[in-house]
Amino acid sequence: TSDIAEISRDKAEVFLRARASETINVAGRKVAPGKVEAAVLAADKQIRYCVVFGVPSDDPERVEDIIACVSTAEQNWDASTIKSKILRTLAGHEMPRQWWLRADLAPDSRGKLPRRVWREKFLEPRDNENPAA
Repeated sequence: TSDIAEISRDKAEVFLRARASETINVAGRKVAPGKVEAAVLAADKQIRYCVVFGVPSDDPERVEDIIACVSTAEQNWDASTIKSKILRTLAGHEMPRQWWLRADLAPDSRGKLPRRVWREKFLEPRDNENPAA
């Protein structure tokens, strides 16, 4: 597997701590975040950047939900337009469950959008910034 685990001192328990792979597990189906990012970026020229990652789902059978974090040229961007466009290229289980509009989403000094960093930001408690539907 692509899981990082810790074995208890008495070797009686195994704790899953993290994932070494960026693959998202949606109800047993593996989703490549790069494929979703490519579909989102191709769907609308207003999208400047996109990073896709998985977060734990409230539904235990689903395992993870897909989050698409985007930066757009427009302030009043509508996720429903993108959803309808990418349904043509992505399977239903590959569709992001939440869209998170972030004006500060931009590549780091190495030109990367680190999924781990944005996933952690998404999971932090937020006061004013709420993910889009």
